[in-house]
Amino acid sequence: MSKIFLFPLNSRRTNRSSGSIDKQNPILANYYSYPPAFDTDRQNLPLSFDRPQTSHSLMNSHYDRNIKEKIDMCDETPENWSCFYGPLNDIFETKPKVVFLKNKEGYLFNEMEKFFLKAWKDLSKESDANITVREITRIENPQIFSNYTTERKNLLKRSTKEKIKLRETAVDLMVPSTLRQYLRLEINEKYLFHGTSRNKALIITNKGFDNRVASSGWFGKGIYHAHSPKFSHHYTGSENPRYMFLSRVLLGVAYDSTSHAGKSFTTPPCKTCKNTSCENVDHKKTFDSIIGNGSEYVVYNGLQCYPEYLFSYDYN
Repeated sequence: MSKIFLFPLNSRRTNRSSGSIDKQNPILANYYSYPPAFDTDRQNLPLSFDRPQTSHSLMNSHYDRNIKEKIDMCDETPENWSCFYGPLNDIFETKPKVVFLKNKEGYLFNEMEKFFLKAWKDLSKESDANITVREITRIENPQIFSNYTTERKNLLKRSTKEKIKLRETAVDLMVPSTLRQYLRLEINEKYLFHGTSRNKALIITNKGFDNRVASSGWFGKGIYHAHSPKFSHHYTGSENPRYMFLSRVLLGVAYDSTSHAGKSFTTPPCKTCKNTSCENVDHKKTFDSIIGNGSEYVVYNGLQCYPEYLFSYDYN
């Protein structure tokens, strides 16, 4: 299967960061820290990347510029893809391709295999698990990823007006830096696991996640992920090989739930009254996701997930 190159390899996005800003400038110190600082009046600012500098700080102007650059980058294929390059709009209708890492990118396969086994054993305390990873594939689906980046850009724009509480998962620091570097942490973009059957894995690979056909769980009819591969393993069936996605998930502003009172949820609850069936017209904002019992991560919009890697493995 031949690769599609829309641009020469040596010309690929060499100017993705500004590089001209003095990182040692004390005025910009917080700009390069994480999380970024916000002015107390920031939530009331109009969304504009070109507004004149009046009462707003220099630091915030550079934060906006940084967000604008990240939004622009969303319109291109991920840098770690190997089959497609360039603007997503140019390849939107192109059929998806999968990259078999074991033969094509052996170093990444080994790194991700170690990550998978470590996350399994450390987060489940199942140190004697007998797991053999058969293959890891990277899914390069321009249409699904383009839809995902639409939600990604919306959250990035919101982050210029609204402070998004940063969330941590137990697997965050285990994710290889070769993957983690592409996440937008300021909008709680995470790598999380989703176990499934072989047939559903094929459907998700080609069509993405679809909340309309999702099964109903403890937190309603949503798309469920977990930070522990052992937790997701329970949904892979009983026969080898098993299949599990490592997905990008946009949590955004997450709602914590410690009960199973949300079995009827079809959307995240209202930010004001915390009711999922809020009918108050003055309550205009809802949460973006639910974190259930600190271990399940639920979104109710399939565009908030991108199934980027698929593990096939044997469990004995």
